[in-house]
Amino acid sequence: MIRRVAEGEGRILSKVRTLLWLVTLAALLAAALAVGASSAASVIERRTEIGLMKALGAGRGMVGFLLTAELLLLAVVGGAIGYTLGIFLARLVGEKIFGVAHNPRYSFS
Repeated sequence: MIRRVAEGEGRILSKVRTLLWLVTLAALLAAALAVGASSAASVIERRTEIGLMKALGAGRGMVGFLLTAELLLLAVVGGAIGYTLGIFLARLVGEKIFGVAHNPRYSFS
């Protein structure tokens, strides 16, 4: 009897874990599309600046490097803010719903 209950719970947890991975992948895909659209809009809005840099002698590599560096900086800052906010919200939800603060494990298994 106990074994069947444990197996049932294990199947449910496995399905929940799979669902969470699918939601995570969907969120990553949505974020990638948003970043692509944002960077394309940034390039379109800054055409005159890019033209001026090219007129002053900057090559395609330098312009690409500057745009990539800006996107990388935004990604690092956004990732750090998202990670910190995620940890905070996980602790808050853990305390409010389960009565125990969540301590991150830092493992993906």
